[in-house]
Formats: sequence, C-alpha cells, structure tokens
Amino acid sequence: RPSFYVTRPFANAWSFSPVFHNNLVYLMTDNYGKKALHALNPLGGQPVRTIDVGANPGQHLLVSPSGRLYIVGSDRIITYQLGTGNPVQAPALVKDLQLTNLNPKNAPTLGPDGSLYLVNGQEVYGFNPDLQELWKVTLDASTTSGLTVGPSGRFVYLTAKMEGLIAINAQTGESLKKPLPNQDDLKRADD
Repeated sequence: RPSFYVTRPFANAWSFSPVFHNNLVYLMTDNYGKKALHALNPLGGQPVRTIDVGANPGQHLLVSPSGRLYIVGSDRIITYQLGTGNPVQAPALVKDLQLTNLNPKNAPTLGPDGSLYLVNGQEVYGFNPDLQELWKVTLDASTTSGLTVGPSGRFVYLTAKMEGLIAINAQTGESLKKPLPNQDDLKRADD
C-alpha cells in the first residue's frame, strides 16, 4: 500500500507538539520573540490562518473534541474556540488566564468534557473548560509522571516520587495514594 506524506520545515517551532482539529494542524512558532499560532493544511502544510499570541505563551497545546484549544505554560493558560466552518473561521479567544509561577514541566491533559488537568511544581490542578479551578491536590515532592485521564473520564492518574500511584476524582479532587512495589527506588529518582 503506497503512503504519502509531506514535510514542512518549521525552524521556529515553539510548541512541543501539534494538535489536530477539523482537518487542520495547529502549532506555534517563535519568530524573534513574537509567538504565533498557525492553522495549517495537513497535506501541504500551508498556513490557513495565523494568530499572534503575544510574547510569552506556553508551549503545551491541547484541543478538546469540541474545538476548545488550550495553550498552557509561562504564567498563562490561553483558550480559543476553534471554528468548524468552511472556509475556516478565525479562532475566537475565550480566556487568557494569568497564573503566577505557572510553568508545567509535563504536558497537561484533557478530560472528555474539555476539563484541563496539569501538574505545576508540587500541585495538581483541575480546571473546568472555562478555566475555573475545580480543585488542587498538593504532593510531597515535585517529581511526577505525566497525567492521564482514565477511560471513564472520572479519574486522573499520575505517579509521584513520594506517593506512588495517585488517582484523583476528576469532579471532587479527592485523591487516593497507593505506594508501588518499587516505591523505595522511585523515592530516589530525580526524573
């Protein structure tokens, strides 16, 4: 079976990974400190739309099934609502939330309803799709895995250096911590 792909160099790529919605690829670039969000045609990589997002957005991009695009990091969470029309409409800015000392090392994740979950330092946060904080769980150390949402969307999971496996109720923030069989080795891990 033949395969077809196109490469398009982005020497100034800023986001860690692209996201996909409504047959477009979204990624961020950095052109001498000026950051931009690009909507690209997936086959040719040609820009369909470009939006200036200011000097200091994050590098984590996520998009929910409903088309809510999140840019997370660097003291900000920016959300856009992506259009579904043809031709493609400009993404509408929903919220630009300023959060002091926000810079998540690991990529955030989304729940099936578009809720956003992230680890920032020793804190795990849950936000609803409108970026209202639902809950915060404080960890014993800042070394963690990335987050994942379980198949039902009811729980958020991660492993943490001191606690082991942590399951967090996505609605309430109630957490259950379970040491792992290799917990002593995990406590000595730096990453």
